[in-house]
Amino acid sequence: MGNSLLNKNLIVARRYGTALFQALKSKKVLKPVLKDLEHFEGLLLKAPELLIFITNPLNIINKINEVISEIAKAASYQQFTLSFLILLSEKHRLNLFPEIINDLRRLVAQENKQLHGTVISAQKLNKTQLTKLQLVLKQKSGYEVILDNAVDPNILGGLIVKVASYFIDMSLKTKLVQLNTHLKGLVDETAGI
Repeated sequence: MGNSLLNKNLIVARRYGTALFQALKSKKVLKPVLKDLEHFEGLLLKAPELLIFITNPLNIINKINEVISEIAKAASYQQFTLSFLILLSEKHRLNLFPEIINDLRRLVAQENKQLHGTVISAQKLNKTQLTKLQLVLKQKSGYEVILDNAVDPNILGGLIVKVASYFIDMSLKTKLVQLNTHLKGLVDETAGI
């Protein structure tokens, strides 16, 4: 049942994200509203008590809307941003805000032919290395690839690249495991002769 609710929430969030994206494009306010929503997201991350307050179904919607309006006024949000956040509040969908903004980002990236991904390395990559890797991935995919660099010394060397549904493992650890498996197979073959 938990997965079913999670899937329904994801579907609803995607519908909101898609509708928001289309509305922002038609009103030509995509960039400023996305900036506002990212600011609001940052506030929710910095102040978990705010997130708890605005998503608590026991709180009166008018009080939640007042808080949202004060935030919007203090941060000079676009009117569209305020209207959207109030809509989420009134529809009891503020709990889906993180998924909605993630879907909005996904649609913006898709529109701009961008992909986001992660490259895992044993040591932090410098800017030149990261830029070269992004360039190679752009040539292969036709998309601008924006990579985050995660460090995992356990891979020993090489890289693991995760972009969208693609997973490329060029780590030394994986190569050693493959070599070990291959050598084990050779030993087993020769032992059977």
